[in-house]
Amino acid sequence: MRICLYTSTALPKLGGQELVVDALARRFSAEGHAVVVLAPRPRGGQPLKEQNLPYRVVWHPRFRSTRWGVAWYRWWLARLHAAEQFDLIHCHDIYPTGYVASCARQLQSVPLVITSHGGDVAPDGLLARKPRLLPSYTAALRRADAVVAISSYTQQRVREIHWPVARLEHIPNGVDVWAFSRPTSRPPDVPLQIQPGKYLLFLGRLERRKGVDDLILSLPRGNQSAEPWLVIAGDGPERSNLQSLAERAGLSERCWFAGAVT
Repeated sequence: MRICLYTSTALPKLGGQELVVDALARRFSAEGHAVVVLAPRPRGGQPLKEQNLPYRVVWHPRFRSTRWGVAWYRWWLARLHAAEQFDLIHCHDIYPTGYVASCARQLQSVPLVITSHGGDVAPDGLLARKPRLLPSYTAALRRADAVVAISSYTQQRVREIHWPVARLEHIPNGVDVWAFSRPTSRPPDVPLQIQPGKYLLFLGRLERRKGVDDLILSLPRGNQSAEPWLVIAGDGPERSNLQSLAERAGLSERCWFAGAVT
């Protein structure tokens, strides 16, 4: 099959959606499918070198607005399809990519799958901030031949936005267990107090909806020398607020912020 993975964000930016798209592209390529990833050019205009990847990446200009002129970007998708003749378009996010694909008349006969990674339907996500986009979300879901929700919450939100859809599947993100089954050397900057089996780990982008503040406040108080450490790996807009929260709660000695990790 010739598959287009159309995503609103891709490597080299690091996050859940970017890694899922990369993992899918690698797996499809390994199984003999021809894969092209289409994405807006990264901020700063420095995309990852394609020779480092086992699949092709095509970049189009960044979305200038999340509301105005979004449908215009169908031109890039249609042009790519004219050259590649895709058997499947798999969009990551209901909006903008799913909506863009739904607007392309040249793609009406090509099966369309949309995966919502949660951010597009989250309580603090784009639709919540800009409810006038609801018709665009609805148009994308109405056009989709299948919709993939990575969580039960995302599945519920899809139903609330537009129902019925042709097919709704709950498929959580997978984990390459083998990649985490091998021992590795201890990073030199990890505090000596953090020992295997004696710490809790959060790994993810530090955003409000991730609930890291609740995790910090759930740490037990008392004899801190006997309590587990909390390792917070990742970066994001909430990092300074979370560090301040740990300090106010008297837990700064129990929380170690590792920063961004690859």
